[in-house]
Amino acid sequence: MSTFHYSDIFFGSETVNRVSFLRSDSEYIKNSIKHPYSKFIFYISENNHIVPLISKSSKKLLILEFEKLNDYFQKTLKNWSVNNELKSLKVKDTINVVFLGLDQLINFKSISKDSLNNDLDSESKFFSYNGYGGIPYFAINLKNKEDLKMISNDFDQLSAITNYFKLSNLEASLISYGKMYLEWLDKNNFCPGCGSNVIPIDAGTRLLCNSENIDERTQKYKCPVKASTVVNVSFPRTDPVVIAAVTNVKGDKVLLGLNQRRVSTKMYSCLAGFMEPSETIEAAVAREVWEETGVKAQRIHIIMSQPWPFPVNLMIGCIAVVDFNGEDEIINLGNDKELADARWFEVEELSKMINDETYEHPEGIVLPMKDAVAFNLIDMVVNKKYNNFKL
Repeated sequence: MSTFHYSDIFFGSETVNRVSFLRSDSEYIKNSIKHPYSKFIFYISENNHIVPLISKSSKKLLILEFEKLNDYFQKTLKNWSVNNELKSLKVKDTINVVFLGLDQLINFKSISKDSLNNDLDSESKFFSYNGYGGIPYFAINLKNKEDLKMISNDFDQLSAITNYFKLSNLEASLISYGKMYLEWLDKNNFCPGCGSNVIPIDAGTRLLCNSENIDERTQKYKCPVKASTVVNVSFPRTDPVVIAAVTNVKGDKVLLGLNQRRVSTKMYSCLAGFMEPSETIEAAVAREVWEETGVKAQRIHIIMSQPWPFPVNLMIGCIAVVDFNGEDEIINLGNDKELADARWFEVEELSKMINDETYEHPEGIVLPMKDAVAFNLIDMVVNKKYNNFKL
């Protein structure tokens, strides 16, 4: 149903080939991480969050090659790769590392070309292994900012969410990818089944319980997680969030809400909420719309999705349609009281806000950032970009 190519969605561009099947190949990881032209992006732990780093001088994503790192840091990465092979890493080590994949320098989607403006990046810099070639990319979370100062002083923190949108989509997408893995590693230190320490394996993309306690009767691990054949908690989590532009059958009105946390900004946006277990996307949209506004949506159209690394969400964008029958469209904020206000906006009014850069709403109301899924959904309704389906 989406009219977007996935590479157009902010945070959603596939900047590298993830080659996920190579993550568990410790020989590949050990050799690729010390390849002279392997590239590393950096994050630091700050106030219980993983904060990406950019170049202070260029304002682009900070990317360093292995050969440009000092001897101490090169040795640290080599030691990490040995411990990764031995399955003896600890999530509380001085660094966490995640193998992101290979940049295969495919035209406009090359993060190396986009971020570094480096015409020298070519296949001559590829690391090749069993028929798979490209420039390896790794994400590193430094627990101590001083460690990075030994490598470079040209860095700054990318703290404010709005600053992410000043980067190219390729840079922001790579940051999002690494950030979600590193957030997960940083916050999951113990096995949920038995409380034992966990070990990062497969180049930082899985967690393994290190308990070796065996049930003498069954001769299986006592830990219910380690004893299971397939265990989802060993893998990173992604939290699905439904978000919907709510309109009427005519498509001339849009229901937007003002979150209690955004009263001062006067930013009205689409209605959103986390999906519940064993709930369809469509049911989650209808539930969230009713819980937040009392409005009853009859038809749900799934439109697009967007990774949202704050911290580990996947936004599932929809358009919800309400029959104006004197009851279903009535707003009632008395359910979960998440919104400070909700109102039906005329499409004509929203069109001015979207299409006329000089227009200022008389109440100072603003819409979400243009690269956010919320803005794109509103824009689709306002500018009638939903030709693939009928309201």
